[in-house]
Amino acid sequence: MTTKKNRTGARNHSGRQTTRHIGGGHKQRYRLIDFKRDKDGIPGVVERLEYDPNRTAHLALVKYADGERRYILAPKGVKAGDEIRSGADAPIKAGNALRCGTFRSAARCTTSR
Repeated sequence: MTTKKNRTGARNHSGRQTTRHIGGGHKQRYRLIDFKRDKDGIPGVVERLEYDPNRTAHLALVKYADGERRYILAPKGVKAGDEIRSGADAPIKAGNALRCGTFRSAARCTTSR
């Protein structure tokens, strides 16, 4: 769920300072985000919302019915205790992830590969 985040402190391989005004600050952990949302048909409950120091978005920690936990980008309107789903059978509401083409909308659907 989290990995180590290396910081250079603006030093190069020789240890010399190469950029001014960089360095210090609190140690940070990098949180792995589930952008694919590929747990189709398995309901999940939002355990908590977290602040992420690595990005401007807040994160939601989701615990799925099979016991796995994953971070997702917290959509607006989602709070702790909400149930979220992904897949073609998921209802249209905040936090759910549907595949493009499973619903009719005037909104443009974009996918990343």
